[in-house]
Amino acid sequence: MVCKALAENAGSAYIPQTKEYQLAAHIKHRYKLTISEYLAMLAGGCEICGTMEGLCIDHDHRCCSNVGGPTCGKCIRGVLCHKHNRGEAAFISIEEIDALLVYRLKFEPTKGM
Repeated sequence: MVCKALAENAGSAYIPQTKEYQLAAHIKHRYKLTISEYLAMLAGGCEICGTMEGLCIDHDHRCCSNVGGPTCGKCIRGVLCHKHNRGEAAFISIEEIDALLVYRLKFEPTKGM
């Protein structure tokens, strides 16, 4: 199968539209990463819990405000699982995350109990 629009944009007559090509093109367009860079980032799993399931590229939305669109590539922070990516997105600032930590620590049992 050939995608003529992609072929025209790439400057060649025909480009095979394989799943691998589609993924590489999507990653390049959305995150400005090569497929090798993308796979290397995913290799370590979620940077919070280490899971390899449902991984997302985390980037600073304050930099690239076009929600759902491509990033500039400079604001990519790392890889998070879907759960931690959604959780991280709920906070606007580091101060809010610190406040959550202080709040949660009030309810943690102390050692020796």
